[in-house]
Amino acid sequence: MRLLSLLPLVLVAGCFNPNLDDGVLGCSTAKTCPAGYSCLGDNRCYHSGRNYDLSVGPFYGTGALGDLTLTGSGILLADPTTGQLKFDLGSEVLPAGQPGFTKVDQSNGVSVGIWNFRNITIPRAITVSPSSNSTAILAFAATGTLDLEGSVVVDALGARGGAPGVAGNGVTSGANKQGGNAAAVDASAGGGGGGGNGTNGEKGGGNSGGAGGSIIGTSATPMTFGGGGGGGGSAKQSDGGVGGNGGGGIALLAAHLKIAGAITANGGLGRASPTKPAGIATGGGGGGAGGSILLSSDDITFVGGSSGDGGAGTLMTAVGRAGADGTNSGGTGGAGGLGRISLFGTVTGSASATPQAASNPSPIGNFPE
Repeated sequence: MRLLSLLPLVLVAGCFNPNLDDGVLGCSTAKTCPAGYSCLGDNRCYHSGRNYDLSVGPFYGTGALGDLTLTGSGILLADPTTGQLKFDLGSEVLPAGQPGFTKVDQSNGVSVGIWNFRNITIPRAITVSPSSNSTAILAFAATGTLDLEGSVVVDALGARGGAPGVAGNGVTSGANKQGGNAAAVDASAGGGGGGGNGTNGEKGGGNSGGAGGSIIGTSATPMTFGGGGGGGGSAKQSDGGVGGNGGGGIALLAAHLKIAGAITANGGLGRASPTKPAGIATGGGGGGAGGSILLSSDDITFVGGSSGDGGAGTLMTAVGRAGADGTNSGGTGGAGGLGRISLFGTVTGSASATPQAASNPSPIGNFPE
């Protein structure tokens, strides 16, 4: 670390290696780099043009972490805050804090954890999912090929649902919206509103049902968390239902993407009153909205499965989930809105996608913003 801190002083003296690898050199205190290099969000210097802005050109990573070739089966927990990759049964694949992983903060929005590999292979028997209580979008970047036959699952790992009678949350680049709530009003027992993302959440049922959550973000800023559903109401606020979490965010960025598995960013179900008081009406919690899926590549190939090899083909879903039923005639929670699925690149083959994937032949905006 001491050597890296001295490198900027050496460069001023003219002893700069023009072939210095991306990410080796730290930015100056003024966030500057030598000519031909740019200071990126991890405060490292990269060749100009290799940046996180998809409106300038695709970002496929730096390859600093080498190849990721997974074998066997199980759930690989990815921590988009520290960079650790660890199987749920304890085997560590990548320690936290490795150069080549960076956490980038979006302006007024959700942070993004980016792993920079050369090639990535995820076999059918492996599921990749963020570690518990994740607060950042998961992004895998590959300078070569990313081959996904397994699954990437970020269901209900977005904005948190609301407690009884409390609005759910929703955070995105440039916006801070909320899922609807249904707090007690004169002993009403309305259902919580569904969280919003690509579409509005549904209004909760019953008296004083919560409003649905607003649309979050746009097609030009697609990487958002799904909004959480609102909590249900009751005469005693703590007796209401609990809102479901919104779906998380996943970005797969590679020069060549081959997708034959499943990618899901669905919201979570609303929940009924945890106390279920006898004879007291309670509103159900609203459902969480779907999250966000982004695929960016020079060529995206969707591979269909067959009964012979046991494959099911590519499945991508980012849907909201239903709200919970009320008790004793209380209102039902509203359903969460749809998330977003965005494709950037030339697409071959087809996938089963809900909502329908938005294919963008031109740059889709900043990633991260």
